Amino acid sequence: MPKPLVRLLAAALHVLSAIATILLMMLIVVDVFLRYVFSNPIFGSDEMTTYLFSIIVVAGLGVVTQERSHIVVSLFEEWLQKHARNLPKRVFDSVSLLGMAFVSFVLARHALNLMVIDQRSMVLKLPIGVIALFLAVIAVIGTLLGLAVLFKSRAESVPKS
Repeated sequence: MPKPLVRLLAAALHVLSAIATILLMMLIVVDVFLRYVFSNPIFGSDEMTTYLFSIIVVAGLGVVTQERSHIVVSLFEEWLQKHARNLPKRVFDSVSLLGMAFVSFVLARHALNLMVIDQRSMVLKLPIGVIALFLAVIAVIGTLLGLAVLFKSRAESVPKS
């Protein structure tokens, strides 16, 4: 995958995640203020909070996959570094890629099912299938970034002649 495209996709996930985080914080602050000062919360704020948080989580998963910044338990790291230098990186990249691909598949399948039955949210009556499909697209972008990381690590491990 071309480097400019990888950078563009990674930047898109960063920006999307940042915008969703800012909107979430603003929504919560305004909702709490209106709830406690005027006893009149924002209609549907719980649903909006759920959707924004979902965007943050799925976009963040793509970002940490691309940056290789997942939380790692390093019980065997020293031993693996001595005996199989490139193996841990390849294994972790492969597991991250498979995880992102699985999340993408499950979200896309669920989104299509929800769209067929025209499932709507309880309060705001939003089409949940469309929201799930948007999350699936974000997950696919994360999967593509994971694929780019895997190929980058393979290219780095090939000896130069």
